[in-house]
Amino acid sequence: MLNVRQQFDSLLNEIKNDEQPLFRSGLAILVCIELLYQTANNSNNNKLEFLHQISHEKQRQDIANEILAQLYKLNQPIYVNAIWTDLFTLVHPDMIRLQDTLDELLHALEISIDKNWFRLYFIDDIIDLCLKQNNIFRVIEDGLLGVQNESFRMRFKDEFYNKYLIGEQQKLFKKLTDDDSLFSKLIELHEKYSNQSLLVHDLIQIICDEIKITKDDLLHDTFNEPTTFTSTYVILFRYSVRTPSLYIKVIEQLILLWEEWEKDDFKVADTETWNKLKNDQRQIACDIWNVVGEHAGKTIRFEQLIDETNRKMQMILAIKEDITSCLNNYCQEACDKKFYDNLLEKMGTYRNEEKVHSIEVPKEIENLTPFADHLNPVYSSHVWQNFLKHDSEFQKLKDNAVNNEQEITCLMLLTQATKILDQLTSYLKVFHTDTKQPLFSQLKQLFPDKKYIDHEFNIFKVLVDDYTASYLEKLLEYWKNYEHINHICRGCINLSQHYNITLTEQQSILQNILDIDSQTSIETCRVAYQMYCAHYEEKFTKSMLKFIAQWSLSEELLLFLYSLTATDVDNLLEIVNDWDETLINTKTILDFVLLKRFHHQIDIMIDSIRKKKCLKFNDIINCFEKVSNETEFQHILNNYESCSKCLSSIHRICMGSKNKEQSKRRRILDIMQNSYFCFCVHQLKETIHGNQYQFDVHIMNNDWEPICFDDLSELRDRARLIQYGSNKFSNLKTYTDDNIQQLRSFVSFVETLETILENFKSLNIAGYPFIQEYPLSKRKFTCRDGNYNELDKFKSSLTAQLVDWEQQLCIMYEKCIELTYFSYQQIWLVENSLYKQTATASNNPGYHLLKFIGIDPKNIQSELLPMRSITPNDRLKNMAQILNSQCVSKNFSIQDTDQKNKQVFLVETSNNGILRAIYSLFHLNNISIIANQLFYCTKNTNWIEIRAFIYRCFYSQTLHQLIRPELLSLVVQDKFAQLLNQLIERNPIHFLLN
Repeated sequence: MLNVRQQFDSLLNEIKNDEQPLFRSGLAILVCIELLYQTANNSNNNKLEFLHQISHEKQRQDIANEILAQLYKLNQPIYVNAIWTDLFTLVHPDMIRLQDTLDELLHALEISIDKNWFRLYFIDDIIDLCLKQNNIFRVIEDGLLGVQNESFRMRFKDEFYNKYLIGEQQKLFKKLTDDDSLFSKLIELHEKYSNQSLLVHDLIQIICDEIKITKDDLLHDTFNEPTTFTSTYVILFRYSVRTPSLYIKVIEQLILLWEEWEKDDFKVADTETWNKLKNDQRQIACDIWNVVGEHAGKTIRFEQLIDETNRKMQMILAIKEDITSCLNNYCQEACDKKFYDNLLEKMGTYRNEEKVHSIEVPKEIENLTPFADHLNPVYSSHVWQNFLKHDSEFQKLKDNAVNNEQEITCLMLLTQATKILDQLTSYLKVFHTDTKQPLFSQLKQLFPDKKYIDHEFNIFKVLVDDYTASYLEKLLEYWKNYEHINHICRGCINLSQHYNITLTEQQSILQNILDIDSQTSIETCRVAYQMYCAHYEEKFTKSMLKFIAQWSLSEELLLFLYSLTATDVDNLLEIVNDWDETLINTKTILDFVLLKRFHHQIDIMIDSIRKKKCLKFNDIINCFEKVSNETEFQHILNNYESCSKCLSSIHRICMGSKNKEQSKRRRILDIMQNSYFCFCVHQLKETIHGNQYQFDVHIMNNDWEPICFDDLSELRDRARLIQYGSNKFSNLKTYTDDNIQQLRSFVSFVETLETILENFKSLNIAGYPFIQEYPLSKRKFTCRDGNYNELDKFKSSLTAQLVDWEQQLCIMYEKCIELTYFSYQQIWLVENSLYKQTATASNNPGYHLLKFIGIDPKNIQSELLPMRSITPNDRLKNMAQILNSQCVSKNFSIQDTDQKNKQVFLVETSNNGILRAIYSLFHLNNISIIANQLFYCTKNTNWIEIRAFIYRCFYSQTLHQLIRPELLSLVVQDKFAQLLNQLIERNPIHFLLN
């Protein structure tokens, strides 16, 4: 047998496949015989060690499986010192997953094998293997959930305790609700498998038994920082059924804490902690303690227990704060203020551990409480401060205290202040008891600042009886608003006169209000105001009362408004943009026109009522209300004020509009009916960019001088304004529908011209040879009766040409990086200088452009140049070929290793530090400074230039720097980012940008 073991691999290789089962069976029987023999002789040799020497895993597993099967059939006690788990792991590498058969196997082995050997050589090995796994919970779930064998469970509990629980008892409670805690994981398994696993139940129970709960832990969870995630809350409200022993343990300790509070009361620190809690935290704490109270049979709820103590503490703190304020407000000069300050300071130095019930308010402080309650509420009153300031007795006491002529105590000052307050209260009651006095003089003396009246009344109304307070409130209400009330009354009269209405009884009510002066008695004012309120204030809404008041406040504005005709308003809309008036803007004129339309609508409605019945004042107000509720008039009240402020300017504009010939309106209609025009280009100056051009259009007619695009743009603004006025103020317009349609057509016409000019500008910047391709002044267009189809076709063709040229340009950028350096007409300057053989002259622009991109013009042999092309696209390709042939490899290329990093260097610096930053980037990459690797942005940098720069970065091997990109417009920045992303996705190897 020994020789067989030593040559096992070679022996297995000689056995044929169909002989393997017979061989495995025979070998297993031989091993079992040896094991039985070893048991009989108490031998300790490991008969299974040879299995580990089999190199072929499948063969080793099959043989181990056969031995295990034969041992099971024998049903005989086998004593071996071999590790039984080795045999099982050989049969199945994931043997701990044998959850369906493990319990059955344990039972069979327990019967067949001596119990001590069963524990030592099987159970201990299985448990040791399980506990060595990285995730014990996965082991339990996959292999041990169904184990019921008591010997295994008891032993597993012991080993689990030794590995995970020894020395951790103090930490278990705090970590109880952590997602990765032992307790949480076991509870999760327990719930997942419907509480069916005895082993999991055993482990949960042993953790519950070992948990140590301190008083500080319970205070933290139930009082200091209560949440629904604390261990205490989870045990009481989620795991009470699953962990009854732990539930009881927590309840018992919380009952002890409750009884301690009942006996000794809460501490000062406890009340501070409770007051700092949020409402939801307090509710959680109450939920916990109410459960405890039910178990303890308490008749009082926890919130009542803590609130009673908290109220006492808050009362003490309130007394301290009130007395402190009272002494600071009234007793600064008192000789004994320091004594009271010391008492108050001691009241504020309670120890946190001090019990609340043991705290007492000093008797001296209690004696001052009635004064504080009486005097503190009125201290913020301006009336009270003024009354106190002018009381001679009180000021005399303070002066004596300051001059040390008499010892003035806090009690003396507070007593005198209280007497003065009583005098003020009596004075307020006079408004009710002595109503023959003049109202205005009394109120001016007592309430000089009207903006504080509401504040003052809220303070003093608690000092008098309800009837006096109600009486005084009415008088103060009138005093505060009497100017506005007078405007309402005058507005009613003006409104009735405008619409020829007789007010009869109401006329006397309005006049009584307007007749009130400085000599009118309190009672007369009260009665007049009461009648006004009954017939107007309580009858109409606030917004309607404001409308009525405008007939007094804006009387001059309304008179002027009603003097204007519909034609005047149309003229006003047209001329406003041309008016040289710095104190008025277009919006004010539009507000004025809207106001005119508002009153026009009201007049139409009132006229319809007059035809049916006799017009009454209420009818007018109803018309105002209905029209003001329309969407366009919802904020019409604001227009009265804005227009009144600018009335003189509006008046001047109106007068000017009546006398000024309406040439712009006529010019617009003439252009659309019969005009011809052509595009032109003006050469401004010659720069390194080439000739600078300005594009324009000339519109001509037999009746007037040509006009340019700036004039057209101004006329377009006028047309839009007329359209707006016709849409918004249709009842006031003087234009026909045909006129309006021509105006709309004119706006579209100018927009078409604008698009063409923009396309010319873009083609110029992009380097298109437009001078040769578009001899602008030779082509003329016409507009007849609003028809300009030929111009539309030209716009479409020009737009298509721009798109095609930009596409061709981007394609050539990828093939010839040098093209990206040129914008405007620069490339054609270079072309001319090459073919005219002037590129070597230092005063030629082409010479400097070639030098800038690193090409020496002297090295270009003109006789070797390809034939000059004709079409723009061919000319561009031809120039790309020439430039590529002249380019030399540069010694400042980025290294390959650097390219793989795809870096973008971002440098933040000041204006003064830009040059240092440029040098640093070149130095960082070990590159010499070269001018054509820098692109300095300005506010005028356009998208075409930036696009060329991006292509230059992507399709060259050179470091390029973009300086001050924040100066680019937001539109250019947005396009920059989009193109950057597109190129990165399309060709990611070309990505090196600074």
